Amino acid sequence: MKKHLHFACLVLACSLFTCKRPDRDVPKTQPEPPVIDKVEAVVKVDTVKNMGWLKSVKVEGATEVIVDTVGKTVSITLPATFTKETLFLDLETYPGTIHEVNPWDNLSTRNHIVLSGFRGSSPTTFMVVGQNKPIGKTYTVFVECKGPLTASLTSDLMLLPSRQEPYSAVEASISFDSGIGTRPEKPGSDKELTAKLIDLGTSRPVQGRSAVSAIALWLSNTTPLGLASEYALELEYGEKKFVLPGRQKLKRADLLAYPYEISNLFKTLPRNQEILLSGGYFLSDLNYRVKVESAFHPSLWLSAKYRNPSMLAFTTPAELADGSYLVSLYEGESIVQAFNFNVSGDAKPKGIRSISTETMSCPPCTSRDVTLKNLSFLKGKPMFVAPFPAILGSFYGAFDPNQKLPDLELKNAQGKVVIKAKIRADGSYANATTQLYFGEYLIPTNLASGDYEARLLYDDSKNTIPFWSLIEIN
Repeated sequence: MKKHLHFACLVLACSLFTCKRPDRDVPKTQPEPPVIDKVEAVVKVDTVKNMGWLKSVKVEGATEVIVDTVGKTVSITLPATFTKETLFLDLETYPGTIHEVNPWDNLSTRNHIVLSGFRGSSPTTFMVVGQNKPIGKTYTVFVECKGPLTASLTSDLMLLPSRQEPYSAVEASISFDSGIGTRPEKPGSDKELTAKLIDLGTSRPVQGRSAVSAIALWLSNTTPLGLASEYALELEYGEKKFVLPGRQKLKRADLLAYPYEISNLFKTLPRNQEILLSGGYFLSDLNYRVKVESAFHPSLWLSAKYRNPSMLAFTTPAELADGSYLVSLYEGESIVQAFNFNVSGDAKPKGIRSISTETMSCPPCTSRDVTLKNLSFLKGKPMFVAPFPAILGSFYGAFDPNQKLPDLELKNAQGKVVIKAKIRADGSYANATTQLYFGEYLIPTNLASGDYEARLLYDDSKNTIPFWSLIEIN
């Protein structure tokens, strides 16, 4: 008995001497495992009928890939260390099936998908079809990105007008760098991506609705904002938040203005009536004026009243004479926009809507309402003239080479010339639903140089309105 006890004590003593103490320099937490080059999917198959299509998916740089053949989804998880903007998916399908490559996708192949710009975008789909069967299955690719949310602006924060009260909006281009994959990132996920603009002077968020896409953010229906104020921009995605570094300032977008609900294609400018100008972004502390001018009548300056960031108003005088006019909006001393309008007391007035040195069709599509001062043309070159009221083709009708257009008369004290029209049309008008006709008039090479009054001659109308500006012929 003593020998057994002595042997047990000896074994215990040896074990105490041979056991190694833990190294104090070893950290308590283990480092993250390295990213696997290509992770093969875990395939979930619940029924036999879902077999025979997509067999496996491998994704470079992923930590997890799950293929659900019942829900027809591919769920990819990327680690926080994944910084690439492109994913590469290797597909394996069952015999007799192939991945159907979209004709506009120049990067993907039968067994390889290149997924670019996935951060913040909607999930992508791809299709596996039978080689000898007119059927197939569509799979949706979801991407979840671990780690914190980060992003950067790729443009200024632009201050824009809005048609809805309180008539202000903010827009910017954005790029997501990490912490966000597709939206949604998983099947059934209800995470929302929102943006918040905080006034650093008051520490209060700007009221309004936000919308964020993969490339841009919008804040609509905001209160009128100041260009001198500084803001912080905060993004929120689920439980993740990110405040863009630095103080953000707003930049006013290029000014626009156009008559509200009055088209110079068919309507004359009414007398003694308030005219609304829509556009903006207008500022309440600036001076706005409207100039009404013509080579045949004295110029008028009219005051334009500020209504809101997207609307101004001015009143036309009751004594405005019949004629063609250039109506120009000024902000301070700078011109914002100009448009041609005809004024007439006739029931069916006829005249010229616009004159251009370039074609009015698309392409090359110069503006249909291009307004130029000091119009000058060379002999032997064409002049493009749009009649008033506009001449339209039938709905979805083809170009009519026999469409009747008025002749063009050029006249001054030395004489006059009448030029026949060559039929032209803009087939892109009204979303390409109809032809908007205009004339191409070739200036005679023997026409004397000088300034001319331009007028269209209609068979059914003698008193047509001459164009507001004299035309210089060289």
